[in-house]
Amino acid sequence: MKSYNSFKIRILLAGLISLPAYPVLILIQNSNLFDVALYAYVEYTFAVFVSLVILLEFQNWKSNLLERRLSWKDSFTKRLISELTITFIVTPSLITASYYSFYNFYWDMNIYFPSAIFYNSIGIFISLFFLAFVNAGYFLSNWKNASIRAEVLEKENIKSQLIALQNQLSPHFLFNNFNILSALMDEDLDTAKRYLHNLSEVFRYILQNKYNEVVSLEDELKFITNYSFLLQTRFKKKFNLRIEVEEQYKQLKIPPVSLQVVLENALQHNEVSEKYPLQVDITSDGQEIVVTNKIKPKKGKINSTKTGLDNIARRYEFITYKKLRINNDNEMFTIALPLIE
Repeated sequence: MKSYNSFKIRILLAGLISLPAYPVLILIQNSNLFDVALYAYVEYTFAVFVSLVILLEFQNWKSNLLERRLSWKDSFTKRLISELTITFIVTPSLITASYYSFYNFYWDMNIYFPSAIFYNSIGIFISLFFLAFVNAGYFLSNWKNASIRAEVLEKENIKSQLIALQNQLSPHFLFNNFNILSALMDEDLDTAKRYLHNLSEVFRYILQNKYNEVVSLEDELKFITNYSFLLQTRFKKKFNLRIEVEEQYKQLKIPPVSLQVVLENALQHNEVSEKYPLQVDITSDGQEIVVTNKIKPKKGKINSTKTGLDNIARRYEFITYKKLRINNDNEMFTIALPLIE
């Protein structure tokens, strides 16, 4: 915005407008340009130039002041209303004062009301033009940055979806589940059938939604219920998931597999044992899904890429302005995922 906002540019703009001002006035009055005296042209041009410099300096000061208090980025509507309100109130005052000063004190001429209206109209037009001019740099820069950001976020979103899919379809995930299924077939055939059914539902959900930005919370909860059955079968009493979500929120949207990523994060960073069973609670709190678990850090080195929660955050950033809310007080870990209408 600074490159559009220098004093030299304002002086140049005032000069370019003032130089043809007197000939235009003569033509409007249907007079002959050849009858214009040089001193009259110089005096009138000077008067217009001084008036415009005062007007443009005020507009520049006003825009800089508002930028510090009401930036376009944070308060677009309030800023626009403030710019226009101040312009329409102050511009006529400045133009009228300038007009009165030159005509009464310098030229010793009577004020002609229609010409005062004409000058005020021109002044407001120039003020609005200058308002657009000095803020053009900001809008052009932000439009360019927004375009680049949208492209980056789109790539990040696709990358995040692929990471989530790859995590689920990884050989490690498959081998673990196949080993558990194999053991169950020898020990408990009914449980093995249920395990296979839930495993197939997990894969079906992932494959069906790998290109979807959002799914209904109801579908995501069905998926996480199927997924938690796999975990509870694997860890038995060492792991428990409690889901208490009000019906009124189940038709709202959430990025697919996001609850699973949060669940995996809890399993990855906390001890899961008979002495310290992991309890994870999924509840609704307004238009947020809140996932909480008690913190009991694993001993030793944790094999973590630290991309899980970042993955979800990037997806939310792409889809909506809403952000994750994470709280770690060293006793409880809480993450709130906004629901999307």
